[in-house]
Amino acid sequence: MRKKRLSETITALAAFVLLGFGMRGALAADAAHDPSERLKSLEMKNALERMLSPFTAIDEVTGLSAMKFPIAQVSGRIAFSSNRSGSPGIYIFQNGSPTVLCRNGTDPRWSPDGRTILCRPTADTVQWDMALVNSQGRLDRVLMPFQQASIHQALFCPADPDTIYFKGRKDPYSQEALFTLRLKDNSTQRIVTRTMESFDVSPDGKTIVFTALKDEDNPRGGSCLWLMTDDGTRAWRMPNTDNGRHPAFSPDGRYIAYISRGLKDEFRQVFIAFAGGDARWQATASAFHKDWPCWSPDGRRLCYEAFVHGSETEYSELFVVNADGTGESRIMNPGKNSSGQWFTDSRPRWAAP
Repeated sequence: MRKKRLSETITALAAFVLLGFGMRGALAADAAHDPSERLKSLEMKNALERMLSPFTAIDEVTGLSAMKFPIAQVSGRIAFSSNRSGSPGIYIFQNGSPTVLCRNGTDPRWSPDGRTILCRPTADTVQWDMALVNSQGRLDRVLMPFQQASIHQALFCPADPDTIYFKGRKDPYSQEALFTLRLKDNSTQRIVTRTMESFDVSPDGKTIVFTALKDEDNPRGGSCLWLMTDDGTRAWRMPNTDNGRHPAFSPDGRYIAYISRGLKDEFRQVFIAFAGGDARWQATASAFHKDWPCWSPDGRRLCYEAFVHGSETEYSELFVVNADGTGESRIMNPGKNSSGQWFTDSRPRWAAP
């Protein structure tokens, strides 16, 4: 009886998949002739994903989800945070498999030369704010720019390996700000005092993109993406980026990937905007939430968190998609840790081999 039900499920799923391929092919052809049709194409693609969504639970049991989202071939190295060992740590995905780098770190960020990873601690009891770990997992240096600091995000300046940008508070009583840290002399400098959810620095080091309220005096007015000069003296809103979050510059600095709600304001999707204009497009439309996109070193693909197991905040896998919105795939098979929970793979960052 169970075999019969499984056979019927596979048959039904195959029919939907074949229908989907036909729909996607026709839609892609229409979009190629008329770029304005892209939004309609994505709406139809999203509708197709919702048609397939009843099979999600069955997919997880039978492994059929790998048919829907095949395993992608990925070059280079992707650093990411994960609970694969049962506790938070940093892993490196390379040559088709992940290996643990360190057991007490999160939010990995590559140095410009790809030899060092900057990370933050995973526990409040750890007496350091940031740390530098080499590509073999050896601790090179502990960084404590302030005593009792609360640091929420940190990354290297792509144009200057001696400079680290970080946001946080100097102490529990101070206002949040964006700072720089010079590694050669441990000196710090405040760039701007402002609350921002997340930020990134352009490849030439001249521009900062960040998420913040449209109007700091009106918290109910919503947020958007902002651009700012590297010295913090001038900032301006990016158009058409309402509720955008977790921005990431492309390797050439021309584009910014970020997360926002989809066309129907349902799922968090990956969007791409021109850094110097108001045009944007949606790179994903599948019926689950995404977060924290990052670019491949050649700028052709994006890696991101994909919450395919029903949660909005945990049990995420790492997916990739081409910058034009095609080829959405997972990079590893789903799995569970020793506690029986789905892996939560998050905060990916892509570096060259």
